[in-house]
Amino acid sequence: MRMKRGADQLPSVPSPTKVIGSIFRVRRDLSLVVKKHVLQSASLTLEEADVLMDLFGASKLAWEDPVADEDGYVAFAALRRSLVHSSSSLSRRIAALLSAGLVETLKPRERARAGEKADLKVVLVRITKSGVAKISPVYERFRSASERLLRDIPIEDQVALVRINEQVMKAARWAS
Repeated sequence: MRMKRGADQLPSVPSPTKVIGSIFRVRRDLSLVVKKHVLQSASLTLEEADVLMDLFGASKLAWEDPVADEDGYVAFAALRRSLVHSSSSLSRRIAALLSAGLVETLKPRERARAGEKADLKVVLVRITKSGVAKISPVYERFRSASERLLRDIPIEDQVALVRINEQVMKAARWAS
């Protein structure tokens, strides 16, 4: 499908399936990098690390997705939507992280008893100090691996990639 580029030829336009397919292939390859270089010796699955990273980012780094409240809690539903990896067994994953002391939950009635208005359907989750200690080195390895992966990509291409990814995410959310 690719034409040879000459002085009078434009590059071929990739099909929409090639563009979206490339996103899936990048995700696959990035998952391999994370497993091999980021999660080394962390004794966490990729999915557990995904949950802890989102809770860490929300409460300690002020990430926009998911959003933590002033006490560092994230609504269970917001956490489910923010995950990169499978959210199908999120309840079991949270239960395992809870038993390990890496997260804590706050049930709606517990918050209501503290004198706050609460939506009685919303369960909140936050990372504990032990969870922060567990995920902080993972985050640092992730940051370092990200820098290495992007080292040879010009900053304007990185900016364009973020902008394009945001547009694709917006279109995907609209379509779902």
